Amino acid sequence: MSHLSDERALWLGQYILPHEPALRSWLSRRTVGGLDVDDIIQESYAKLIMAPNIEGVRNPKAYLFQVARSVIASHVRGLKVVTITVSDPEVLDLAADEPSADVQLSDREELQRLMDAISALPDPTRTIFRLRRIEQMPQRDIARRLRMPESTIEKHISRALLQISNMFGRGGTRRIFASKDAGINRRVENEAG
Repeated sequence: MSHLSDERALWLGQYILPHEPALRSWLSRRTVGGLDVDDIIQESYAKLIMAPNIEGVRNPKAYLFQVARSVIASHVRGLKVVTITVSDPEVLDLAADEPSADVQLSDREELQRLMDAISALPDPTRTIFRLRRIEQMPQRDIARRLRMPESTIEKHISRALLQISNMFGRGGTRRIFASKDAGINRRVENEAG
């Protein structure tokens, strides 16, 4: 697998896969003739894997839902004779200016969970994560600013991503552990059992 493919796979695993249950639930409440929920999800993943650039994606959940809507719209446009028997007109509302109130509320709650997860990170991991991922400061500049080797900066970023993805991957039901040793995964898993 190429370097780009590995990065894309990691991105999908960290930022997209946690939203699949919500997408499945949303799709199951809609009727789209001739399309199966699994087909829509599979095609959405294929589009995300092949997307030329994901750098500008700020809200992975919204992006996943938009890609799924695009898959549905492509399918509907591709039918020679379209008999529209859609139980929810929202499915075809591709040009909505702003998300519905329930989507906005869900997004706000998710943003709050992310802010809580970042706040729970220990220092200097939290500081490094904020500088790199929120302020988008280059890793080399962070290392210079904090007078740390770049390899240490990389480790802190990896640790932060692991802890945040563990929280989101488990629905936020388990505590995030601050740890300086390699046993972080073991402790998180031991708490679950």
